[in-house]
Amino acid sequence: MKYGNVTALNNISFQFPAHSFVGVIGQNGSGKTTLLECFMGLRKPMSGEIDFSKELAGSKLNEKIGAVLQENNFYDSIKVKELLILFSTFYEDCYEVNDLMDRSRS
Repeated sequence: MKYGNVTALNNISFQFPAHSFVGVIGQNGSGKTTLLECFMGLRKPMSGEIDFSKELAGSKLNEKIGAVLQENNFYDSIKVKELLILFSTFYEDCYEVNDLMDRSRS
């Protein structure tokens, strides 16, 4: 990926075990966010490919891969339940918000 004259990602290769949790760390401007955006399908690589396992083939990647791309800031006045309702709209198959709220109380 290029941003003007700066190359963010060039000739990289990764392999992650199935069902793993991976953290991406590096200096500012090293391409961490760009890499995750490519994994999430938010940005298309200029060349090459991203090859997910057969387990993910044809699935909705946003339901299988989670990422925090930058700082998350929410309005101080928003309630946890309101956030859960918002995020539940991103997925077809998820817990009922009231069930999650009940679980957190027990």
